Parts: sequence; C-alpha cells; structure tokens
Amino acid sequence: MALQSPQGTDQSDDRVQDQSIVVPTKLITITDSLQDGEISWFTTHQFHPDVLVQVENVNFRAHKYPLISKCGYIRHRDFQPSISDYEYDFKLERFPGGWETFQAVLRFCYGLPIDFTPQNIASLRCASEYLEMTEEMEDGNLIAKTEAFITFVILSSWRDTIAVLKSCENLSPWAENLQIVRRCCDSIAWKASEDSRRSEEEIRDRPAVDDEVDTSKLDEFMASFRIDHFMRIVTAMKAQGSKPEIIGKCIIHYAERYLPGIDEEIEGLRGYGYGKKEITVRIFGQGGEKSDQKAIVESLLSILPPQLESVPCKFLLKMLRTAILYSVTPALISDLEKRIALVLEDASVNDLLIPSYRNQLDQAIYTNSPEECSMHEVDTVQRIIEYFLMHEQQKPHHQKKHQKPKKYTVSKLLDSYLAAIAKDPTLSITKFRVLAESLPEGARTCHDGLYRAIDTYIKTHPSVPEHDRRRLCKVMDCGKLSLDACMHAAQNDRLPLRTVIQVLFSEQIKMRNAMKAKEPATQQSGEENSPYNNQSADKDAEIKTLRAELEKVKAKMAELQSDYSELQNEYEKLSSIKQHHRSRRLSGWASSWRKVKSPFQTKSERDVSDRDPGEDPPQSPVGHIGCRSNFRRRSSISHLPSHHTLLRHPIKKTPDRQRERKKRAYSMCGILAVFGCIDNSQAKRSRIIELSRRLRHRGPDWSGLHCYDDCYLAHQRLAIVDPASGDQPLYNEDKTVVVTVNGEIYNHKDLRAKLTNHQFRTGSDCEVIAHLYEEHGEDFIDMLDGMFSFVLLDTRNKSFIAARDAIGITPLYMGWGLDGSVWFASEMKALSDDCERFISFPPGHIYSSKEGGLRRWYNPPWFSEQIPSTPYDPLVLRAAFEKAVIKRLMTDVPFGVLLSGGLDSSLVAAVASRHLADSEAASQWGSQLHTFCVGLKGSPDLKFAREVADFLGTRHHEFHFTVQEGIDALEEVIYHIETYDVTTIRASTPMFLMSRKIKSLGVKMVISGEGSDEIFGGYLYFHKAPNKKEFHEETCRKIKALHLYDCLRANKSTSAWGVEARVPFLDKEFLDISMNIDPEWKMIRRDIGRIEKWILRNAFDDEEKPYLPKHILYRQKEQFSDGVGYSWIDGLKDHANNQVTDAMLAHAGFLYPENTPSTKEAYYYRAIFEKLFPKNAARSTVPGGPSVACSTAKAVEWDASWSKNLDPSGRAALGVHDAAYDEEPDSKNVSSTNGISSKLQGIPVEKAATEV
Repeated sequence: MALQSPQGTDQSDDRVQDQSIVVPTKLITITDSLQDGEISWFTTHQFHPDVLVQVENVNFRAHKYPLISKCGYIRHRDFQPSISDYEYDFKLERFPGGWETFQAVLRFCYGLPIDFTPQNIASLRCASEYLEMTEEMEDGNLIAKTEAFITFVILSSWRDTIAVLKSCENLSPWAENLQIVRRCCDSIAWKASEDSRRSEEEIRDRPAVDDEVDTSKLDEFMASFRIDHFMRIVTAMKAQGSKPEIIGKCIIHYAERYLPGIDEEIEGLRGYGYGKKEITVRIFGQGGEKSDQKAIVESLLSILPPQLESVPCKFLLKMLRTAILYSVTPALISDLEKRIALVLEDASVNDLLIPSYRNQLDQAIYTNSPEECSMHEVDTVQRIIEYFLMHEQQKPHHQKKHQKPKKYTVSKLLDSYLAAIAKDPTLSITKFRVLAESLPEGARTCHDGLYRAIDTYIKTHPSVPEHDRRRLCKVMDCGKLSLDACMHAAQNDRLPLRTVIQVLFSEQIKMRNAMKAKEPATQQSGEENSPYNNQSADKDAEIKTLRAELEKVKAKMAELQSDYSELQNEYEKLSSIKQHHRSRRLSGWASSWRKVKSPFQTKSERDVSDRDPGEDPPQSPVGHIGCRSNFRRRSSISHLPSHHTLLRHPIKKTPDRQRERKKRAYSMCGILAVFGCIDNSQAKRSRIIELSRRLRHRGPDWSGLHCYDDCYLAHQRLAIVDPASGDQPLYNEDKTVVVTVNGEIYNHKDLRAKLTNHQFRTGSDCEVIAHLYEEHGEDFIDMLDGMFSFVLLDTRNKSFIAARDAIGITPLYMGWGLDGSVWFASEMKALSDDCERFISFPPGHIYSSKEGGLRRWYNPPWFSEQIPSTPYDPLVLRAAFEKAVIKRLMTDVPFGVLLSGGLDSSLVAAVASRHLADSEAASQWGSQLHTFCVGLKGSPDLKFAREVADFLGTRHHEFHFTVQEGIDALEEVIYHIETYDVTTIRASTPMFLMSRKIKSLGVKMVISGEGSDEIFGGYLYFHKAPNKKEFHEETCRKIKALHLYDCLRANKSTSAWGVEARVPFLDKEFLDISMNIDPEWKMIRRDIGRIEKWILRNAFDDEEKPYLPKHILYRQKEQFSDGVGYSWIDGLKDHANNQVTDAMLAHAGFLYPENTPSTKEAYYYRAIFEKLFPKNAARSTVPGGPSVACSTAKAVEWDASWSKNLDPSGRAALGVHDAAYDEEPDSKNVSSTNGISSKLQGIPVEKAATEV
C-alpha cells in the first residue's frame, strides 16, 4: 500500500511502498494494489478515489465500495454530491481512537493485514462498533475479530488486560457501553483476589508464569489507573472476597500518589507560621486541579472497606485532613469521623492536629462570630469524641468490662491534644472548655494532663476574665492531681485563688486519709513494742498541726468569700443602672424576644442563669470542695447560644398566659418510622437513631424514639410554641396508639373541644391525631386543618397508617427495604442508604397497612379539572385570605414575613401587619412586624421590598449575597432540598442563605407567599393561555405538582437551618374558594387592563384603606430566582459553562438516560445530585420535561417560539416579560407595566365583568 500526495500520483509506480503523509495538506491517499485471485484493487491512476473521509484534521482518499461492503454506518449514510474533486465526502465526528484507528480500519476494509495489540484493540473494537461492522455485513467482520481477541487473548493475560484498560481512558463512553472496562476490571480483580484466597504455601509452590504480575506490587499497578477505573476494580475485588488489608493497601498507595501533601507533616502550623493561602498554594502546586483531587478524595472515601483493620487510623486522619482541605461532601466527612471514632485509641496527637484551612475572615463569616475562629479543626475533634462515646455506650454489657483501658487511652490522647491546641491564640475559651469536659466522669484516672492543658491555655491567653478562668478550672478535679502537679498548682499565680485553695485542701485531705490509714497499724505496733510510742506521739502532733493549718485556710477562705460578696453587690448596682438606661433605648420588639430556654433548665441551671456571669454557684459542703458535683452539663459547641441573637429580655407572664401557652405546642419537625424489620436488635435501634440524626437540622430542639417489637418511630423536634410541652412521639391515654407528626394542626382547639371523652397528655396540637384515630378509625384525615405529615402505630393490632396534607406542604417519603420493611421519613437522605426503593409520598393520600396500599383522602371539586362556574366575589376572596393569614399568626416564638416586594409576599406582609396587633403573638413579641428580604445588591426585590416595608411600617431586615457565595453553597443546597430541578435550585439558594441569617437573629418561624401563582395563573406564560379551559387545567396541574417544586423549596430551604415556613395561600379553605371561581375571571386580558392575578390584585385594591401602594399591587410577576438579581441566573449559567464541556453535554444521554439534562446548568446540578444520591430511586423522585418560565410540558405547546428557548426563568417568556431574553428593554417595554397599572386602576369591577 502506498500513501502519497496528489502531486505524486502521475509518477508513482506499482510497487508497495511505505506510507507517506504530506504534512501541509494532511492528505492520505490509498494507491495500493492487492490481488487475491477473484478480486483485484488497482492503484489510483487506474481507479480514481471517489470518497474523501475526514477524521479529526486528517483527510483520507478512498473508494466507496470497500467501505460500504463492511461498514453499515457508511452504507446507510445518505451520500450527497461533493463540491470538491471527489464524488462524495463526509466527516466522522468524535471517531473513537482518532485518525490512526481509522487508518487501521481502512486497511482492514481493503483486505490488508493489521496487527491486534493490547494498545489498539480497544480503540479498534470501539471503532468497529461506531462503523457498525457486524456479521450481517460480512462474515468475519471487525467486530467479531476484535471481540474474539479481547475474550480469548487479552482477558487471559493480566499484563495485557492492564494495558487495554489504560487505553480505554480515552475511549469514553464507547468502552463503557461495550463492557470493555467492566470486563477488564473484573478480570484484574479476579486475578488480584486469587492470591488472597490462597495460603502462603500455595503461592510459594505455584509455578511462575511469564505473563504473571507480582501481586506484592498490586498497589503499584492499581495506582496507574484513572480513579473511576480504580473504583471499579476495588468494587469487584470486594465482591470476589479479597482481603480488606489488600484493598486498604491499594487505597493508601493511590492516595499517596494522587493526593499531594497527604503525607506531609505541616509542622509550621503548630507554630502558627502558615496561613490558608500558603498551605493551599504549596499543596496544589504539586500537581492536579482542586476539583479533580476533590473527586479522588470523595471516591476513595466511598470505597473504604468497612473492616476496621483494613486501613490504619493514621491514614484515616490524613484523609480527614485532606477532605477538609478540598471541601468534600459533609456526609462523607461525617462517615469518616465516625470511622475514626471506632479506632480512636490508635490515633496520635500529631494526627489529630488538623489545621483549619479557613483564614480568620472566612471563619468569622462561617461561624457568625469572630470568637469562634481557631487555627485547628476543634469542632471536628469534638464530633469524633462524641461519636466515640456514643459507640462505647451502645456496646453490649459484656463488652463494657473492657472499656476502661480504651477510655483511659482516649482520655490521655484528648488531654495531650488540649495541651497542643491551648497554644492557639485564636482559640475561644468556650470551645476549649466544651472539648475538655466532653469525656464522662471516671474516664480520667489522673487529671495531670488536663491541668497542664488548662495552665497552657491560661498562659497563652492572659486576658481571659477571672470568672471564665474559674469556670474552666472547674472542669479539673483537684483530687485527682498528682503530688507534683499539686505542688506546681499551689505556686501558680495564673490560677484563680479558689482553685489554689481547692488544690491545697485536697492535698490535706489526702494526707489526713493517709494518716488515718496508718493509725491502726501504729497503735497495734505500739501495743506490741512500747519503744515506738514516742514516734506515734510525734505523728499525732503533726496531725494536730495540719488540722490547725486547715482551720486557718477555712478562715481565710471565708474572709475572701465576704470580700467577694461585697464586690458582687457593688457590681449588681452598677449593672442595674446601666440596664435601666439601655432598656429605655430598646424597641418593644427587641425588649420582648428571647430564647425560650427556661423550661429545659434544671434547678441548678436556673440558679446559675439568675446570677451574674462572674458569680460562682453556691459552695458545696466543706468536705466535698475538692470534688466535682454529680451534675455536669454536657454541651456541644453547635448548641451554644448565638452571639447575634435578637432575643434579650423576657416578658413577665401572668398565670393565665402560662396556662394558655401550655395548651398549644406547634412544631415543624423531622420524622422517621420503620415497620416490619427482621432485625430488632440493639444494633438496629442504633441505626435508626443514626438515620434520624440526618434530620436533626429540621428539629434541633429535641429527639424522641419509640420502639415496639419490630417497629420504630423516631422524631426530631423544632418547637414553635411552648418548648417544654409536646415532645414526640405522642400517645393516647394508655399508650396503645403512637404517632409522630411533622407539621401544624391549626384547628386543634376545636377538635379537642369535640373529644370530651378523651384525656390529653400534653399541650401539643398534634396529639389530637391519636385521639381522632381512636374515635373515627382511619377516616379522620379530612377533619385536620393544617400542614402535616404523620405516621401512626396501633400496637393493639400492630397496624399503622401514614398520611400527608392536601397539597404536600410538609415533605414525606416512603421506602421499602430488602427485608420487607416499610419506611417513612421527612427527607430522602434518611432512606437512601437502607431502602432499595423509595418514592415521594403523594399529597392528599393515606397509606394503610390493613389495606396494603395508598388511597386519596382529599378529593375537592377542582381536582377532577372540571371547569367551575362560581362568579368572582372580591370581598369573599379577600376575607378568606385574611383568615388564612390570621390563622398562621399563632406562635410563641419570634417570627416574621419573607418579603420580596412582589404581589404575593407583599399581601402576606400587609395582612399580617394589619392584624398583628389583635393577635396573641403581639402580646409577646410586640405589634411591629419583622420582614426579611435577600438579593444581590441593586436587585429588583430589594428595591421594592424596602418600599413595601416603609409603607407598612415594618422592621425590615435586608440581606445581601454575591453570586460566588451562592455558587459556593450549591452542593449544600442540593443536599438539603434533594432535587436537581433547575428552577428549584435557582430559587432555593438565596432562600437557603437568607434562612441562615434569619435563624441567627433568633427567628424560628416565617410566613411566605408560595402557591398564589399556581392558583391564579400568575406565571407570565399564562399570558398565552388560549382559553379558560386550558387555563384552568394548567392551574390544576401546577397545584398538583407543588409538592415537587415550590413547597419542597420553601420547606427544605428553611428547615435546613431549623426555621419553619408557613404558606397561607395554600390554606385548604382559601384554596377551595379560589379554585371554584370561573377561570374566565383569571384569564389575562390586556385589552381591558387585566394582567396576571388580576382578581387577587383587585380584591385588595382598597382606596380608603390601601393595603399596598398601587405600583406594588400591580407590579409585573417576577420569579424569585429572577427578582434576587438577574445576574444571579446569568452567573450560574457562566459557572456551569466553565464546569461542563460540550463533550460532557453531548454524552449526557448515556450517563443520564432518565430526565436527560439539556443544558450545561442542568448537567452541573444533576452531577452534584448523583454524587449525593446515587440510587435510581432518588433520581426518580425528581420530575422532568420541557418547561418555559416554570410551565408544565403541556403549556409549552401554547407558543411555538417557546420550544426554542426552554428555560424556567420568567425572562424566557418572550414578548411578555419586560426584560425578556434577547429583547432590548426600550422605553416602551420598560414602562409597559406602569401603563397597564394606570389603565387597570381606572376600570371598576363592574366594567371588567361586563367585558367578560
């Protein structure tokens, strides 16, 4: 075969020459002749090539017939006449293996020999599949030959298999789809596992094979693969029973090779010589992108063998340090911390000294308090200690006999760690103290290490106040100090005087006890040998002297106590004067709100809280000064009071007020229930508790668990009213009916009044569910007015039911385990690991174990989508909405309204502000409403929200965020909201950031405006609704899907920070009234001045007592994700474009065949979701389909132009939105809303009715 340039074809001979490529034109021409008897192929000077094939940037001149005879892809191709010198030409896009592989395929088509090697066989197999070179085209075609070579030659050789797998790294997704990667990984794993199943004698006596790879160097071979192939091999090795030590060794070697700095001891950090910038530059500079290394860390953590002996504790701590450095998923970090806790006794102090890679500014932003900054990950170590103690407590009783040495080792480790971090000048005393007292009583046999740590901390922090020093020293038991430590402490002028006295006193007690122990022996020896009586007398005199000194110490201590009391009285007088002047300057709301914490305090805690922070608690009896009190408060750093709370001074309550509060106990919570477990051991109980903790962000106030045989009901509570009452699960009178609830029952008082034959155990609004079940069986759900998801167990017949509110305001998921168990949870993350399949529980349904399935309990007339005919009455609509808002003002905690400046949130704020003074909440929190808004600086929402707040006279809180801050939070947002829907993520991120700010102010409940656009057709795409039938059917579809979109966003974005969101527009009574109005009134008619949601705007258009300014009342619909700032969505798209390549999006259908992402932004969100929730069941809980401006797929058909611009943003409504995509906002468009508003304001309801 000769490969020549066109200029040389006339002078070419018929000899077979070596190939030659003319570089300037990159042209390759087949000019060979091959004669085998029946078929002859002649050179190009006899038969001119008629096809030009382009692969990458190389052109091949060939003949059409040899190609179509073996390649089905080319045969079925519709050839078009070429404009070049050839009859036909075409280009092969994204050809596997590139032009070198196509050259080999071309040789095969011409019948020329080609060599199969481990380096080219994978690319030839993929190329043959690309060109459809099947047996149907010709016997012995390339697919059959390459497949046979892989099966019988490659897979039988370990070395060749490794080479083929390496070559597959550039052949995605073809190599994956053809199972080449899977077969190679399985083959390597089988060979690697073979030796692990044999004894050492069998390995030694086995004859050597030339091709065999030394399994002792398996980790080196494994480290040469790409991370995804490495994971596949490790997974296969686990399945084939490889020893966990071998797998662990491979993982350690891989980490050391691809994670620079994992073995580097950062000594400078212990001397505080490095900052964040210096560390990251040094580590990242060694190679690799941060995103790639983050993916490697997450992958390695996900495949760690569960056996404790597989990897050492030192490696686990190195991986933890690396995971924190690369900001790995919180769930993986949490699992790694729990794994470390199981082998914590093997750790060293140097390994625990994990540096904090956030600088002080980053930490201050992250923790909301400069005092919480530190140079080490103290919070991480605190969690590890808590996991260790939790594991120790869950051990069976027969194993607890051997716990003492393990706890003793960990206590010494913790004391050494405390001594090391005490040198950190930025470490707060709160963190240090909480970590020091994390171990239980008796864990430390000697407190010398703890004393050394405390002394080091006080020495490093000389400005620590005296009362903080005393509180810190109380952690130490002076009675457990050695003699050397006591001598040092007695002369330590840094210690509080009281601590020094306790040290001296404890030493005297020790000496006295020692003397008493020796007195009987001395007396006995004196009776036997009288010459020693003089020595006994000397000892008695010494004891008397010590007692005299003890009395002097007591007198000195009493004198100091008297002086201290006098100083304390003077301080209280000064404090009362300052407090009097300050209270006069505080607003009514700020002087009323406070943390509802007194019901949780014990008597001793109340005594402490009533005293000044500098005052010590009452002294224990003299004989116990050197010992700790039995009561010891254990607290976590995450549960400490916020430094920025708005809750200050409690209101004095009357007995009537206290009794009224006990009648109510609303709570938005997290629930988990499991029924029919095969395993009902203590381990299963611990697993349920662990899964329930994943919902703790929903209910950080309290936890509860009820176990009955193989049934478990767990609850995480967020107390909204009366935190001391209503802890769940809840029961009936004899505790035969158990219920766990997430939500609010607004009509519980009316229901209680009807249940006169029942006795209620608590003040919880949700307790009525248990008694209604007793009274009415399973047919009581429709009696409940509120938002709720609950699970109820009847222990009398071991039946259970689960139900969800009408619209799905509160989330609920249902799952099934492999053991036949049935699971329910408020969020998917509690089910994803233990359930084989799970679904989003449909709203308005009840599940009954007796019936074995779901049935709908909520069946309103509009659900059938029949066209209603009730005429529009603005007064009825207004009264229904005001009633819905007033109903949601019942609360005993600080609250506010989410105000975006749009119509819906502004109406909620207006009604709440108008009726707040007459509500019970005003007597506790004042009559001034608090409103909250979030957005980029200069965004539309911030501007209009400020105007509404000024008009209503609310106390407005405005929060700003940047596009980068939103992007940084995306992964955490997706973890909490559990969806990859583009619109939901766009809107959830600002709401997620705002909720964190709101919670930091002490607010636990907010009222929001979700649901109005679905009820009244407020989205801009409703402008194109062709008729009232289509309009009404679309609103019904939108309401039915609310639980997957806006309800999910509003609930989970706020619950992520322990804030409850209430939505009055989705009140059941208001919804029934609104959806029964003739949809002709909801239709958008610009010709008569009716814009979107006109009937709602008109109902609140009161000239005498206006609810809102006109330009706000008739402001054009702005979706929340647009209103926070148009650059927010634009920034998300730009970020996704930088993260997702064109090739990745082109292959999205292979990776995500279900709900395939059509944009790079959707692909980016989907990739994050799949990493957090990899199961098929998880991705099936998210809806899909085309959408424009939040429409359903059906509504896209209303306008043909929308199918070309499928974006959920409101600006995608071309021709409707004033700032639509690809439209210049000229003066006409900008003023269109105001023109409509002015036109609409002059049209009375009667005239509009006439037009209809």
